[in-house]
Amino acid sequence: MARAIIFDLNDKDLTIDFGTYALIIYYAKQVNESKAMKLFDATSTEYRFRIRYNLPKVGFTEDNYDAHFIRSEIMESITFIDNELIPNLNSETEDLLKKYGGNSGFLAQYYNSPGFLIALGLEEDEF
Repeated sequence: MARAIIFDLNDKDLTIDFGTYALIIYYAKQVNESKAMKLFDATSTEYRFRIRYNLPKVGFTEDNYDAHFIRSEIMESITFIDNELIPNLNSETEDLLKKYGGNSGFLAQYYNSPGFLIALGLEEDEF
């Protein structure tokens, strides 16, 4: 079963397939790794965030989808998206997946140096 990321925006759901989400976060990592990591954290659940940083999980379970929320980091992520990520994406002349060599080429690059993105557990069938 393919995974998806669902964002709740003003009481409307925005669904992004997991492969697209991973591709965007990977691209963001190429633009600015530290800001991409904050964006990644801002789009994670609190439970996943706590696992990734080895923090106590008291009160949080895998079935709890509450977002990880640190106001300053959310604001930094929004600024990063507006000022760096979108302008860089708009300047791309070809489809990102083609740029990275298709599914298998992208996965090879992704797994060559995943860094914090290893938490995604991305697989070939996610696109």
